[in-house]
Amino acid sequence: MMNGKEKIYFLLDAIDDARVITSAGQPLVIDPTNDLKQNYRDIELTQLFTKLAKDEQILKILKAPSRTKEIDIVEDLDPYDYTDDGCWHIELLPAFDSYFLKIQQEPEYQEFTGKRPQTSQSQSKTGLKKEEIDEWLVKKDKWTLEKIWQVVSALNAEWQLWDEDTFNIPHDKFIRAKVDRKNDLLPILTNLHKKRVVFISQKIAETPPSNDPNRPQGSLWKVLDEDPAIVWNGFTQVKILPEQFIYLRDALAKLVSKPETRIEDENKQDNAKRSIKWPDDFRWEGKKFIFGKYGSISFTSKDREHILRALTDKKGGWATISELKGNKDAGYVRSTIKQIEDRLPEEARKHIKIVSTQEDDSVEKPITGAYRIKFQP
Repeated sequence: MMNGKEKIYFLLDAIDDARVITSAGQPLVIDPTNDLKQNYRDIELTQLFTKLAKDEQILKILKAPSRTKEIDIVEDLDPYDYTDDGCWHIELLPAFDSYFLKIQQEPEYQEFTGKRPQTSQSQSKTGLKKEEIDEWLVKKDKWTLEKIWQVVSALNAEWQLWDEDTFNIPHDKFIRAKVDRKNDLLPILTNLHKKRVVFISQKIAETPPSNDPNRPQGSLWKVLDEDPAIVWNGFTQVKILPEQFIYLRDALAKLVSKPETRIEDENKQDNAKRSIKWPDDFRWEGKKFIFGKYGSISFTSKDREHILRALTDKKGGWATISELKGNKDAGYVRSTIKQIEDRLPEEARKHIKIVSTQEDDSVEKPITGAYRIKFQP
């Protein structure tokens, strides 16, 4: 049974875990049953949150479970009291980091959690060190490395398309990774989650539609348990830890491309490039792009023109998100490409598509998210 200090330690750790997978601007959701393992009586949890909110001033309570509010200890809650989900909804204040860092230096905290002292708060949110990633990979056989690479590559491509560290990935994007879902994909994602290379969370509730801008919209998520079982209905939310993920991605890329296979790989790339069909009569004339006998398209928007020029300059090859977005974001690229396709001449639509790295494997594609113009006579 935990004593008073240990209950504070356990709660703070749960809050820190929750914020890692919570999108910016959204409240943190703490579930007493799953996140806190039912370690607190209602009155204890209310007193702890009240202490952290009023005495320490490190967080703000946005919503408390209805059964807790009846105790009448928490006051002045924000008025977005829609369907009660039994969870605490909180917002962290700027003082949280320094308070938590101070707590982490206490010997009792280190003994209770088994965690080494942190020199900065940012370290508590990082995953494996680079040497630990190397040690993990060196123990894997080539076949396993290939499987991990397929999953990491799928995550990376979606990450580049979203251009944000936290995103919802449709499960069919995972399924396209060439690994068995039950025996390979789930264990790999679980491993990446446990090793804090990415954080994976599950949808636990839908928030009802509301015209009140103060109410959170969309879905509520929670981080997977220590031994997660991923639910495959719709979407999984992923938060990338960039430093660890990029190091793992690049290390895997080198390991799955051994020196003895590079000449063969280069030949494949050359053949792929030669297989790209790009008609000689596709050309720019001023601000108008002519698709030969299939018609033409032009834009008054400089941003749309920039995207089309970046694509056509590649003559059927891949243009990365970074090349396409200019001073916009990845979301703008996705929506604008759809608009460009919709405005193609009717005859051109029969022969031309703009595809992403997730949608097309016919041409050697880059490690980052990208688009290309696919032409079929």
